[in-house]
Amino acid sequence: MTESAAGPAWLVLPTYNEAENVEPLVGVQVTAPAWSSGSVALIDQLEGRRPKIIDASTAHRTAEGWVFGFPELAAGQKDAEILTFLRAVNQAAVKYQLGSIYISFQHEPDSMHHRRLGAPVQFLQAWDHIHQLAANAGLNWNQGGRLHWVLILIHDSYAKSWRVDSFWPGPSEVDILAADGYNSFGCGSGGQSQQQTPSDTFGPIVSFAAAHGGMPVFLAEWGSDDIPAGTQATYINQMQSFVANNTSIAGAMYWDTHVGVCDYKVDGRPASISALAAMGKSAALQGHV
Repeated sequence: MTESAAGPAWLVLPTYNEAENVEPLVGVQVTAPAWSSGSVALIDQLEGRRPKIIDASTAHRTAEGWVFGFPELAAGQKDAEILTFLRAVNQAAVKYQLGSIYISFQHEPDSMHHRRLGAPVQFLQAWDHIHQLAANAGLNWNQGGRLHWVLILIHDSYAKSWRVDSFWPGPSEVDILAADGYNSFGCGSGGQSQQQTPSDTFGPIVSFAAAHGGMPVFLAEWGSDDIPAGTQATYINQMQSFVANNTSIAGAMYWDTHVGVCDYKVDGRPASISALAAMGKSAALQGHV
């Protein structure tokens, strides 16, 4: 696992095909109709600016009008397109002398919104197949390539052994563990019975990683609402300590947006902005993205 964390890295931004959400982060306009299919082209647009964010979580969504799911992917229906994408991403890493690019096939496969794609066993079959495509092409890091594979689940799945095991491809096919999680008690989402701490949200994935060889962890999405006022800044301050105290956490990406009834944005909340800035400047986070 030392190799998977070495060198300059592009981090997965586990969003959807919405380029406008990414443009403010990278500072350029994304003109491709779908962010996934335009990711490699975007790298070339950036030249020397090289932000450390790339979306590879929806790499299979590259053909207009194709009704897809895990069974179709496992059967190889889009092997040519997927392999072309993976090769292009790997070549981008070589071109820009990047030690790693992190690939996540279908973030949150455990979400109810993704049930239409197939059953957990079919997700595993599709993951196995796509990972093997990369292996056969020599694209994975342990075969001389630059690709590192990230499993992104909803945070509370890691607290339920029966749940996480259903979506666990195994240590030979996963290099990084990641989770999406929020303090959503105030806005009434997620069935939370009290205000959450980062330990409540992400303690289970840290424990799971420790139990599986000390794997690195990404907090792929994290955030808090601000009900009552000040809750968000408190959660961010707590997160600074949580990340500092859990050295397996290799990346933490705040989800600055509004989802359903919950508003996780720090915009217009000076205390939250100050807390996030302080976290980014803290000694424990230097050198991290």
